Amino acid sequence: MLTRVFICILAAVILFGNIAHFRAMAILAQYGIRVRYYASLSDLLYMHRTYMTLARQNGLPSWPIYGIYVGITGIIVGGILIILNFLFHL
Repeated sequence: MLTRVFICILAAVILFGNIAHFRAMAILAQYGIRVRYYASLSDLLYMHRTYMTLARQNGLPSWPIYGIYVGITGIIVGGILIILNFLFHL
């Protein structure tokens, strides 16, 4: 039962991370900056640096970038919970 609750919470967190990712990409596209979709960690860090620079210059909200990292954290925690579930049958 507890595993199902964690799965629902993590699914919501990961969905929020995806929404934040595509929101940040849409804002960058409005400024004419192209970013690849989930290509690599270096592309994600490039998007972070570029978006935060634009956010400071233009007064944009910073929640999309932090939302991406919340989603990545949800993915990592979900993976750990799946491994623990198989190991200890929680």
